[in-house]
Amino acid sequence: MDRFMGAADHARVLGEMRMAGPREALWHALIRRNYGATHLIVGRDHASPGLDSRGRPFYGPLDAQALVARHADELGVAMVPFGELVYVPGEGRYEEAARVPAGVETLALSGTLVRDDYLGAGRRLPEWFTRPEVAEILADTYPPRHKLRHQPPPLRKRRRLRNIPSRSSSRQPCLANPKNPR
Repeated sequence: MDRFMGAADHARVLGEMRMAGPREALWHALIRRNYGATHLIVGRDHASPGLDSRGRPFYGPLDAQALVARHADELGVAMVPFGELVYVPGEGRYEEAARVPAGVETLALSGTLVRDDYLGAGRRLPEWFTRPEVAEILADTYPPRHKLRHQPPPLRKRRRLRNIPSRSSSRQPCLANPKNPR
């Protein structure tokens, strides 16, 4: 693969999330096996696309783990399950949610809450969730929506769809630069 792909291509194949849920977890196992891995950590809601338009999850929270485990022998990659972690404030530590006794106070933040309710709203992440230095880097990297550094260009400078044939017989719209019409 090195012969045909640069480092950026490798990162794209290994790192980009396609939000395909359990099938993507299976794909991750296959790719990592091709790179020599024998185990893959699969988390709760691995590569989940989140909720559908009715507010229901597309997949169950453990569906990806079940699919990879079912095909582990065929893939040659053992699935290492990673459960949901919660913070136990009374003990000042994290624990797997399934191992916390009933009635014990726990705290948790989902990725959606971190993106929308904290970073997207300009709120500082709590210290029990991450170190202040990390919270600062995240806040700088993902500024609140109302303070985006890279605002989209004004409409007059954006490319727009125009009905310009890309081939003489084609009537499909294509992207056109308004300053350089064909």
